[in-house]
Formats: sequence, C-alpha cells, structure tokens
Amino acid sequence: MEYIDILDQDGNPTGDVKDRATVHREGLWHRTSRGWIMNNSRELLIHRRGLKAEVDAGLWTTSFSGHIAAGEDSRSAAQKEAGEELGIFLAPEELQFLFSYSFHTVRSDNAFIHNSYHDVYLTEKDLVLESIQYSKEAVAEIRWIRPSSLHHELEERPNDFFIPPPEILGLFDHLRREQLFV
Repeated sequence: MEYIDILDQDGNPTGDVKDRATVHREGLWHRTSRGWIMNNSRELLIHRRGLKAEVDAGLWTTSFSGHIAAGEDSRSAAQKEAGEELGIFLAPEELQFLFSYSFHTVRSDNAFIHNSYHDVYLTEKDLVLESIQYSKEAVAEIRWIRPSSLHHELEERPNDFFIPPPEILGLFDHLRREQLFV
C-alpha cells in the first residue's frame, strides 16, 4: 500500500499521512512529481498510460510521473518514477526543477478527487527509443514529439491527453525562453 504526506490547500505539510486510496476518495491535498525528457533533437518523450491504469488509462502524458511517497522528497520521487515507468536511471543533478502548480479535478463518478501540487522537472537526455525498457503495465506506448507538434496535437485532440494546462503552458514558456521550442 502506498502512503502519502497530506498537505493543506496552500501546499504546506499537515503532518498527516494517508493511504493513496483514502487521499483520492476524500480529495486530500498531496504532492506529485512529473518529469519531461528532452533529447538532443529537442523532442519531448511522452508516454501513453497503460490501458488498465486506475485513471486516465490510454491517455498521452508526460515522460514520467507519480505520487511522492510519505517522507520522500520531490526529486527522489522523480528519479523513482523514471526508473519504475521507463527503466531509466536519472542522477539528481540531471533533474532541473522548473515549477510547481496546484491541480484540482473530480472524476465524473466522484469516486476520484485529485487535489495536488505537481512539481515539474525537465531532463535533457539523448535516449534511443527502442532501448527504453518501459513498464508494460504502467506504459502502453512511448514516442518522441517536437514541442510544436505536441502543441498542435493538444489543440486538435485534447481528449487524447492528460497534461493539465498550467503544466503544458509552463513547460512551453520555459522551452521558449531557453530557445528549445521547435
């Protein structure tokens, strides 16, 4: 069972720890870590969530992401998720912290309430797609995509993705500032 540190609405730790199911059933605030990998061709790695995923099954999303376990820090969680989902080891210094944002959503059946703070990281790493040993359970498919193409696909087929607007806007702003948006 996965346990998560509980936050208040402002993102401050409350000192409480709850299991993941309770966190989402009760809509408790918590933190997640989300990472993007960019290769030397300035393409972003995205993955399609496993078809049996609890939420957002089959949707395209970040390179890797996940909950931050109780007592774990955000950067360590990002490293862990890259390993679990993609089979990739990332050293702490490879993870550039970009920003945090709050996110709230309620699934249509009210059985899953997501109140979280997402910490977003970027890693520049040239990987051969075919050599990535991703988790077949967590990940259905992976691919490289240019930021401009991702922007276009998000506009044309928004229901194929789970990338919250504050995240993609923040990422694109960063890539433009760094002249990495192609």
